[in-house]
Amino acid sequence: MRVLADCHHTDLYESLRILFEDRLGWELYRPIGLEWFHEDYWAVYPHVNTAQQYLDTSRATPQDIWGQPVEQEHGPRHCINKYFTTTGDGIYLCEDPVYRERVYRCVTLPLAKQMGFDLVLSSIPGHFARYEKFCEQYCPQAKHVFQMGNVGWSLPPGVKNLLNSTSFQPPEGVQHVRYHQEFSLDQFQPWPVAKPKSLCNLMHYQRPPYLDQFKQLFGRLVTKGWVFHNYGAGNPDRAVYRPEDALREHGFVWHVKAGGDGYGFNIHNAFACGRPMVVSLKEIRDQIASHLMTDGQTCIDLARHGVAGVARQLERAAADWPAWSERTVKRFREVVDFDAEFERVKGFLETLQ
Repeated sequence: MRVLADCHHTDLYESLRILFEDRLGWELYRPIGLEWFHEDYWAVYPHVNTAQQYLDTSRATPQDIWGQPVEQEHGPRHCINKYFTTTGDGIYLCEDPVYRERVYRCVTLPLAKQMGFDLVLSSIPGHFARYEKFCEQYCPQAKHVFQMGNVGWSLPPGVKNLLNSTSFQPPEGVQHVRYHQEFSLDQFQPWPVAKPKSLCNLMHYQRPPYLDQFKQLFGRLVTKGWVFHNYGAGNPDRAVYRPEDALREHGFVWHVKAGGDGYGFNIHNAFACGRPMVVSLKEIRDQIASHLMTDGQTCIDLARHGVAGVARQLERAAADWPAWSERTVKRFREVVDFDAEFERVKGFLETLQ
């Protein structure tokens, strides 16, 4: 089975590689080459620099929309086409810039038009109609699946098959399965921590008012021996090279985000590693990650306790960190079972419309 899937989020795409290649033994391809952009089959962001970041084959370090090297702010994971080999017939094998053992099949648009894919997957609303057009013209036998991982998006008109990693309830008539996007539990696993009194943020571009509260929390705790890091693009400590290393080195994770998350890799990675979190439960209410959260057990709720209360709670939690970490891992394992969910996803794929 051959699958064509767009790529707008590297962790999401890795989860698709795990599903289609590791678990099912199929062949997964993503677009490469600027023809996808110029012929309007690629629309992650309307700027040629962003298109080059995802599609270029020159091996050059891509630039962001301001003309700066993209890895300067976003880290090496955004240089997704920098390391590749090609057979010269339109197939490229790209290595992950961080995890060089990960190899992704990529295909140019001219060859993709000839390949006759069995399944096509789009993962942002702007791609759904474009991929529908591609299917109609070049592989009408293919089934088209829309993958949803963001509750801020509406379901595109015409979706028949929904791979759903959010709490969104699709309308009647849409074939769907709800699941957690898989990641390596060897890569993200529980570790002890050398200094429990430590906290990091992994989100890109922290913004007020929550950025202000992050700084206020730092001000309250730094004199008590706490270590803080504000990672992520646009933040002082910039994007981390390997997120699991940042989790290994910190006892707690800050993840207070307006609008919450549809899925939330940072949240699920942190829980798999046994890292309790500071969150705002009102922001993630009814979202898929909320099933992991119990205030005072696996997380500390900023909305309930305020900055001063969170500071007090963190001090107490750090003194009892092994118990907090154990509860966090236990809750992750109660909620997330990648093996069982794969069986449900496999059943979904066998009955596509």
